[in-house]
Amino acid sequence: MFEAAVAKSDATKCAEIKEKGAVAAIDNVIEVIGTGRKNIATSNNPELLVAEESANRAIALLEQTKAQGAAVQSDAKVMEEYRDLVEAGRKQFHKEMVSIMPDVKLGEKTGRLSEDELNMFITHAYKKVLHLQQELAKQQTL
Repeated sequence: MFEAAVAKSDATKCAEIKEKGAVAAIDNVIEVIGTGRKNIATSNNPELLVAEESANRAIALLEQTKAQGAAVQSDAKVMEEYRDLVEAGRKQFHKEMVSIMPDVKLGEKTGRLSEDELNMFITHAYKKVLHLQQELAKQQTL
């Protein structure tokens, strides 16, 4: 998980550097076009119009790419928040199970629950579901 986060961070930094380079290149082209427009000898050159159109397309493409990058980052942030919520829920569940069944080691593949432990677990899960249903009902009435 950590490696993926580092890779994502590196990719984001690389994209930002390339974006700055692209913006600088487009600004340079626009500046050269402006200089060409001011020069009497080149002001009527039809290639300036073609260059302006190309610069405008490049700007539009860069804006689209930035929007796509922002959407990807937004999705990644949602995924990260979801992962954090799942992990927090897993830890909370583990704490609850340890509190009602301290002798049972959760996550062991060889461990079996006795009938009493299983009944305690089912009772706890049932009460938890009822509590969550009541909370949901409260939220829906608001």
